[in-house]
Amino acid sequence: MADSWNTEAFQAFRMTKTSARSFETVIDSLRCQTNPQGQPLSERFKPHKPYSEVSQAEYVQYIRSKLGPSGFMYFHELEYGSWIKLFDVGGSMRMKRFIIGNPLIAITILEHEMRAALSVPVELLVRELEDSKGTEVVYLKPSSVIRGDHNSNETLKKAAEALDCKLESLVEHITS
Repeated sequence: MADSWNTEAFQAFRMTKTSARSFETVIDSLRCQTNPQGQPLSERFKPHKPYSEVSQAEYVQYIRSKLGPSGFMYFHELEYGSWIKLFDVGGSMRMKRFIIGNPLIAITILEHEMRAALSVPVELLVRELEDSKGTEVVYLKPSSVIRGDHNSNETLKKAAEALDCKLESLVEHITS
């Protein structure tokens, strides 16, 4: 096979939920919903033996034990608020990007579209509004980036839309 590029255009939807809740309150709520054990990623996500020695049932049990009340787990966060100030961007605004997910949901999507691994786990951007007058939570609607415009697989569509609902519910919870 010769090297080649393929370009697919598709429409994605960026969802933004604005809340009067403080940045700290939203962040604390998100952490409680996705990382109830408060453990570092390396201790939370890695089984105690190599994946080649873990059965599917053991892995499922392990993942279920690490999920927060939201059905998602915390993978990583990136701090933006502190370093963008070095460039006089954002004033005193705080902003963090969170990577959260659930491998048991991801597999329902990946079994139909492996390229969806670019979109699961999902990302949330939590941004403090100007003058600390609330917070906004921003994310790309999973179904819009997982399916693109050309994938008509109904099972994939349903799995991606279920992820949409679960993520929307989490964002509603942490901002209310």
